[in-house]
Amino acid sequence: MHRAHAMRPSKPIMSRVLCAGVQVVATMSVFFIIVSILSFCIKTHPSMRVPSIQNVSFARFAHRTTTSSSSSSWANSTSAASLWLLDKRRTDPHDAFFYVECVCNAWFTFEILIRFVVSPSKLAFIRAPVNIIDFVATLSFYLDFLLTYHKKVGTG
Repeated sequence: MHRAHAMRPSKPIMSRVLCAGVQVVATMSVFFIIVSILSFCIKTHPSMRVPSIQNVSFARFAHRTTTSSSSSSWANSTSAASLWLLDKRRTDPHDAFFYVECVCNAWFTFEILIRFVVSPSKLAFIRAPVNIIDFVATLSFYLDFLLTYHKKVGTG
């Protein structure tokens, strides 16, 4: 009996290991929250944005009326000259910010799923205001991602 008891890990050791795991997850969560906030602030700063340049070309028509010196007839001619300009109407965040946002939201998704799985009361978890806020914030990233992707696929 004494030997079988020695084979099982004691509760204080399991408690310390579990507590260390929870601290690692909590630290990682705080890290990703800070990275996400900094990324958002930096990507909205004007000097950290990439200009979206579009080549706008159009035809300019010139109508000329000429008089022939040998005869008194008038000749009308229309010529087209192609003009183009580079138009910078807006700026976009650098693509690197999108990847940082994807990694952060992958962590947030992992975290909320783990919290749901280990929750003793799933209904209480779903009803908790902090979890509703986390779910809506995480869901908004995926909705924005899908709508942006759909827009790019539809236009490109």
